[in-house]
Amino acid sequence: MQINKILFLGASGKGALELSYLNAAKELGIEFKIFDPAKEEIKYIKGGSIGKKLHAFLPVEQWIRKMNREIILLVKKFNPGLVLLFTNTRVLPGTLACIRTMNPKVKIAWLWPDTPLNLEKHNFLNAPFVDMTCTYSSATLPVFERAGFPNIHWVPLAGDFQMHGIDNINETFDVDISFVGGWRPERERVMNIICEHFKNANIEIYGPYWKRDCKHAAVRSKIKGEGLYEKQLADFFNRSRINVNVIDDTNYPAANMRFFEVFTAGGLQLASACPEQENIFRHREHIVYFKSEEDIIPEIEWILSHKEECNQIRSKSHNLLKKDHTYTQRLKYITEHINFKESL
Repeated sequence: MQINKILFLGASGKGALELSYLNAAKELGIEFKIFDPAKEEIKYIKGGSIGKKLHAFLPVEQWIRKMNREIILLVKKFNPGLVLLFTNTRVLPGTLACIRTMNPKVKIAWLWPDTPLNLEKHNFLNAPFVDMTCTYSSATLPVFERAGFPNIHWVPLAGDFQMHGIDNINETFDVDISFVGGWRPERERVMNIICEHFKNANIEIYGPYWKRDCKHAAVRSKIKGEGLYEKQLADFFNRSRINVNVIDDTNYPAANMRFFEVFTAGGLQLASACPEQENIFRHREHIVYFKSEEDIIPEIEWILSHKEECNQIRSKSHNLLKKDHTYTQRLKYITEHINFKESL
């Protein structure tokens, strides 16, 4: 069965993973629609800003159910071959059951690109109605199997050349060392080591919660803004000599989105340990890894003293990603492998 229409259920904000899959659908010539449950719920929330805050921490099921009814009606009208459900999107199990009742031939895939820490109760309740489970981490395959999820596949994150693609591999840079991402204590420790050792370097940090939570003065002085997105993000990676990626400890041993975005933009990446990708993107061939905080300074010094090798690293990682690790290839994989399991 060929998939020629997809309904995406997930976020539609700037830089969202869902948008990269939309770009992949365009490239594959697949008709699609996106439904953003979080945005659609807003029209049902009562009580203005107070109601929104209440719903964020204590979700009101009646409002969620009204939004879910819209999903059912959209599926009936659009008649997709595939419904691709993302992460913790608040789609009720009854909604998936209703979709199955209306059209037993429709395929439903669930894509999980996050740490298991963030799984919610409805993810488990939805499992019986899903044809394919796509997890970003190979280490979670047995975990999801034990939890009863069906047809589980490792579908890692990837590169989106429409969103972050830059083919120009820079040899001159405006920023010496950069970090983009939300504040975490382990990230602050790493950036403090760097800032204290490379006092004369041009270092820039972007991301949420740094201004609120960062304690070290040396690091605070390098904070430039809350975040960068899409082409602005890609341009920043491209013009930074070293892009530091401290992968959240709860993501271990998998790669985060930043891991692939830097390569897409033609940047050089200094990343914390990422066992699932180390045999694909290899140390000092496609990327530079640090195994511990003691490794950070020696690895940066190696980068700074090996300009030609680092230019080759930028080029090799960019080309490898473009060849084998794009969202177009990921979506094609999903549409091909979901047919290995018959719908209910």
